[in-house]
Amino acid sequence: AVVSTQSTGQVISICNSMLEELLFGGSHKYIAHQFALLYRALAMTGLALQTFRIKGEGLFDVLKQELEQFNILSVDSQELLIQYLSTLKEESQSLVTSNSVSQSFCEITEY
Repeated sequence: AVVSTQSTGQVISICNSMLEELLFGGSHKYIAHQFALLYRALAMTGLALQTFRIKGEGLFDVLKQELEQFNILSVDSQELLIQYLSTLKEESQSLVTSNSVSQSFCEITEY
């Protein structure tokens, strides 16, 4: 399946931003907003990352509730989110790489 490299790049960029905030002690103030942007970017990638979009729906509800109550995520939620984002980032990078290889192969075989 051909994946939009631009949309997948947005997913990777948002994951990087969120991971930086979580791993290096940033404020959790904008995590829910960033997660909503991530969800939108995932929708634009089509079916390739659909499972992450579905998993993200349940995770978003938990994060939003914690942030509304406490203005910070629990350690467990932070770890869960870090794992989700890291896996999503790896999968997205893999898709971009395989998409680039596929396009290069198609260009080579056209001659």
